[in-house]
Amino acid sequence: MVRDQPPPRQLAPSAPRPPAWRRFLARARRVPWVTLALAVALAAKFAVCETSERERDCRQTARVATDAVTVLVCQEEYARASDPQVGALLANALRRSSDLRGASAVANSLLSTPARADALAVLGRVALDEKRYEDAQRLLELAVELHGQMSNWRAEGRAWRTLGAVFELRHNFLASLQAIDRAASAARKAADREGEGLSHIAAARIFIQIGHFPAAKTEIDSAVPLEETPRDRLWTIYETGNLYQESGRFHQGAAYFERALAFATEFQLTSSLLSLHLELADCLTEIGALDQAQRSLEAAKVIDVNRKLESERLALEGRLAERRGEIDQAILLLEKSLPMTNPEELTELNDITVSLARLALRQGDLQRAEHRAREAIASISQLQAKHPPLLFRSLLLARYRTAHELLLLALARADRASDALLALDDWQRQAAFFSLVPEATASASIALRDAANEVAAVDRLQTSLAQRWRDETRGAASLPAELASGALLALVVLEGDLWRISIHGGAPHLTHLGRMADLSRQLLDRLRAEPLNLELTSAIGRLLVPPELAVRTSRPLQLWLDDALVPLPMEALRVNGAPLVALRPLVRVRRPLTTSCVSLPAAARATVIADARGDLPAARGEAARAAARFATSSRQGAEATKAALWSAEATDLLHVAVHGESSEEGGALLLHDGPVKSLDIATHGRAPPRVLLTTCVSAIAHGGHYSLATAYLAAGAQQVIATLRPISDEGAALISTRLYEAGAALDPVRALAKVQAELAATDNQDWPYFAAFGRETCSDLLEPRGP
Repeated sequence: MVRDQPPPRQLAPSAPRPPAWRRFLARARRVPWVTLALAVALAAKFAVCETSERERDCRQTARVATDAVTVLVCQEEYARASDPQVGALLANALRRSSDLRGASAVANSLLSTPARADALAVLGRVALDEKRYEDAQRLLELAVELHGQMSNWRAEGRAWRTLGAVFELRHNFLASLQAIDRAASAARKAADREGEGLSHIAAARIFIQIGHFPAAKTEIDSAVPLEETPRDRLWTIYETGNLYQESGRFHQGAAYFERALAFATEFQLTSSLLSLHLELADCLTEIGALDQAQRSLEAAKVIDVNRKLESERLALEGRLAERRGEIDQAILLLEKSLPMTNPEELTELNDITVSLARLALRQGDLQRAEHRAREAIASISQLQAKHPPLLFRSLLLARYRTAHELLLLALARADRASDALLALDDWQRQAAFFSLVPEATASASIALRDAANEVAAVDRLQTSLAQRWRDETRGAASLPAELASGALLALVVLEGDLWRISIHGGAPHLTHLGRMADLSRQLLDRLRAEPLNLELTSAIGRLLVPPELAVRTSRPLQLWLDDALVPLPMEALRVNGAPLVALRPLVRVRRPLTTSCVSLPAAARATVIADARGDLPAARGEAARAAARFATSSRQGAEATKAALWSAEATDLLHVAVHGESSEEGGALLLHDGPVKSLDIATHGRAPPRVLLTTCVSAIAHGGHYSLATAYLAAGAQQVIATLRPISDEGAALISTRLYEAGAALDPVRALAKVQAELAATDNQDWPYFAAFGRETCSDLLEPRGP
């Protein structure tokens, strides 16, 4: 996919109409030839007058003519008048015409003149074109300062916008948004509608890159009424297509890029055509319109006479060949594009190596597939070092998963179970933090400055959380010795196939279970709705659980489930006629190689919060009984506040029985004074070691990525009991009470298993939807102590 910005500015006529000479000839076809001859003569005179007018005014020419014409006109006027401002216009026209050396020469000659600020801005843009980003930043900051001192708001706005582009290319997106906000402010001071509109478009481009699509749409909508030239209109159409493309809506993206192509052709905005053809080809390939994509790529090849974007075109041609099943040709094109790709373009490199890994798998070349997948992972690690945490949700997380899926699939097909398990654990070690973090969540109507401030706040939180996560996690070079006596069931989806990795007192085993789509349609989707269907749960139990793990023991079975499987009530699966949880306790882990246990005494102090809205009567009774066990009082109604929640840091156990919700922003607890989101929980402070959440869907949010349960684990909790779906007030109260009776204050994992096994023999409908997360309690704490 082409990641370049739209091509350099190509000036167009100030009104959306064909040139005068073209309108004249169109009319001439309808008049007699004698009249036509006279008209041609008049048109020639008009052209001479028009040219003479342009010769007298370089400034006007720069606004309405092509760069080539502007260079000629401004060169003549500058030679005649030696006006420094005309010299600055000439330097900028030379830069836009790709004559960077000429632009630098003219701009440098102006540094001691009143046009110094404009000259610095041109030199900054030249440095940007040459990818000398540090020089560009330094020069543009000087230009901004000088323009501000002279109250030249229009020029200051242009310099701020260019500085924003520098920050963008250096991956400093917060600084870029702040620069663009200043550009918009300067443009408004100058009543520069075009400049303000371009600032909105630049902000939209940033928001698209960080996955903040509602804010991007707002910026594009704000730019539309500010359009003054066809070029302005082209930018809004282009970025709308970009928005749809990056958000995965390729049909809409293709429609907008086709519209942009037609518009650019009509108004002769030729410098835009190459990027537009490539973007269109990308969308068409994604939707399977392969012949149309081929035509766009052929048009791009004709236009790109200087081979400026040859690597991007070859990569797209390779993807197109892959979609057509032309594997050898696809590999040839992608291998050719790889060394031509700029080493700084890590996303492009990642996309190419991922495609090559997938193609190697299709050829059965497992060694090459592993090599290319590891290359892709390495490029992501470099991206991780360069990009702020904010970007991982939209830019990196999907690429991270794809590369690891291909690596795991190569190892699985080679039956290298131990290597596959280590690779899976390393993947989860790196990805677990980012699965906590939602995209920036400002509403679509938020202003640019407010959106930038919210993005900055989220980035600060993520940076803090990332450091904590790194401090608390380490990679594994080999399988832990404790696995030899443990039990693990890991279910992972790799390129649409469901695989199982299991351990039972020995080496890991790999098993291919089938196509995920088929299994979901036939079994798994039904399980979510019918967890008490004996025939269904028995069939899925036979499929997912190997016999050696379905044994009666007090030692918990560690479960690691891929995102799509997190909502499954695994506790309800039946093996040999009994629920799995009746045979042994189950605990869901963040990483498959989690082997340590919790060595903590029974909870003695607790914070109990319930019924914040006054509509959960059973929860009130549940909370009162729980609080009495710890000689404390529950916080209910108006006392069920955020302050009460944060006070749990000083206790051993937190019990929450309020309404909860799950959305694309993550899970949230609905307290009396407002919601508390999962990100707030993960970053606020240390959580108590044990947490009981009888809140609805407290284990689920947006595919299980950043639930309340996961947030509490990230905040330091060792053991969490949470729910997989909405539950009844009465059912939650019953299970909560019985949990404490079964010893949840010391060992919530085994206590939950005991309660679920008992309730499985009753008509209770809620027990399958409770799950334990974290780590088991160390067995030595459970043995009777001597006097």
